[in-house]
Amino acid sequence: MHLRLASHFGRHSRNFLTHHLLTVVSQHIDLLEKERSRLPIIIMRLTEIATLPGHEDAAWGVSFNPQRNLLASCGTDRTIRLYTYTTSSGSPEFQFHTSVPTGHRRTIRAIDWHPTGSTLASASFDSTVCLWEDEDAEGQWECVTTLEGHENECKSVGFSSDGALIASCSRDRSVWVWEVGEELECIAVMMDHSADVKAVAWHPVEEKLKPSAAKKEIPTLLADMRSEVERNEDELEVPPLQEPETVWCLAWSPDGKYLASGGDGGGIRIWRRKPGTSGLSSEFEETLHVGAHAGPVYAIDFLAPTDAMKSAAKDGSVALLASTGGDGRIIVWNASNEDEAECEDVPRLRLEPVAVVRDAHGVSDVNSLKWNKKEGQEGVLASCADDGSVKVWKFEV
Repeated sequence: MHLRLASHFGRHSRNFLTHHLLTVVSQHIDLLEKERSRLPIIIMRLTEIATLPGHEDAAWGVSFNPQRNLLASCGTDRTIRLYTYTTSSGSPEFQFHTSVPTGHRRTIRAIDWHPTGSTLASASFDSTVCLWEDEDAEGQWECVTTLEGHENECKSVGFSSDGALIASCSRDRSVWVWEVGEELECIAVMMDHSADVKAVAWHPVEEKLKPSAAKKEIPTLLADMRSEVERNEDELEVPPLQEPETVWCLAWSPDGKYLASGGDGGGIRIWRRKPGTSGLSSEFEETLHVGAHAGPVYAIDFLAPTDAMKSAAKDGSVALLASTGGDGRIIVWNASNEDEAECEDVPRLRLEPVAVVRDAHGVSDVNSLKWNKKEGQEGVLASCADDGSVKVWKFEV
C-alpha cells in the first residue's frame, strides 16, 4: 500500500515513504545478522574467498567469462585486468593473470563478454567501445575492432544472448546497436531518452534490449529479429515505462519474465510484462518496490538457483538477486512467487534478504557485481569498488 501511494504523492511524502521503506529493510537486515534463528527464512552466507590485485584508481566493472575460467575487471586507470581460477578444491582459487593496457584515453566504465567467451567488449568515457580477443600464440589480448559514434562518455555495453548484436549507451542520450560479424554494422541509433543513458540489458531469451536513463525513465527497446534480410531503426520500438528516479542498473531474471531496476533512492523495483501485451507492443508494469540500500543502487544481477538453493529457501526460489551500492553493502535476495498469484501467467515476485555483507570493500562505494553463471560455479560472486579493489565471494546454503 505504501508503494502504491508513493507514486502519487509529492516529493516530501515520497521521500518520507522511501525513508520508511529503507528503515524497514535495514531493520530486517539487522535481524538477519543478529538474530538469524528467529527469522522465518533459512539464512545463507556470503563468504569472501579472494581479494585480488585491483586497479590503481576506482574499479568500475567486473564480468565472468561464460566459457573459460576467467574474470575481468575494468577501472579509471584505463586498464582491463584478467584473473584466472582453478576449481580443483571446494572453492575456486583465483590469481592475477594479466593487465591489458587498452589504449582507451579515459575511464573504462563497463565490460561484457560475448556468449562464446571469445571476445570482451569495453565501454569507455572516451566515447568508444573496443572489442578484445587473445588471437596470438602468446595469449596477448588485442583490440580487433573499435566502435565509434557516441558523442560523449559510454556508460554501458552488452552482447545479446545469442551474440548476434551488441549495444552501447552514452551520456549523449543515445543507444547504438551493432550487428556482430566480420565487419560490425550499426543497425540502429536511438535518441529517445531525455537524459544520459546509464545501462543496457538484453533479454536472456528474446532479442529485447532495456536501457536505463537518468531523470525518471526506463524506455523499453524491442528488437524484432524475425527478418534475417533487413533490420533497421523501425524495428526498434520504445513503449512507455516510467521510473520516478535516476536508474543506475538493470537485470533480467533468468527466465526473462521479470526485470529488476536499481535507483538513486536506494530501492529495487521489479517489473513484469503486462497481461495481454507481447512482442513490439509489450508494456511493463511495476509490481514491487523494496527499500534496499542507504544510498544509490549501483549494481544488481540475477542468478538461477541450484536445487540446493531452492530447497533451502522456505518458500521456494525463482531466482537469487544480488545488489550493491553507495552504502557499501552486498545483499543477496531470494525471489519467490506470491502465494495468492498461482493463477497469473507471470505471478508477482517478493524479495527476502537471505545474506548480507556490510562494508564489503571497507568504506568504499561498491560499483559493480556479477554472478559466475558458468556451469558448476553457481554461487560465486565478484565485486569491485571505488578503492580499486576486486573481491570474490561464495554464496553458501
